[in-house]
Amino acid sequence: MTIKKITPVGEKIIPMHDGNGNLPEEGKNLVLNSYWYRLEADKDVSFEDPDPELPGGEEHHAEQ
Repeated sequence: MTIKKITPVGEKIIPMHDGNGNLPEEGKNLVLNSYWYRLEADKDVSFEDPDPELPGGEEHHAEQ
């Protein structure tokens, strides 16, 4: 399980993969899955090392 800080590129509004709101502008630490990889390939989001100041990374989903 890989956790990265995922941030929207530019001013794009990116829905969370679970349908629970949108990805915050400042980014969020999340577990990578096919949804995030697809958005990163389309240059809609960027990945960085996890930010210890941000919450997140605790999401575990059945698809993993």
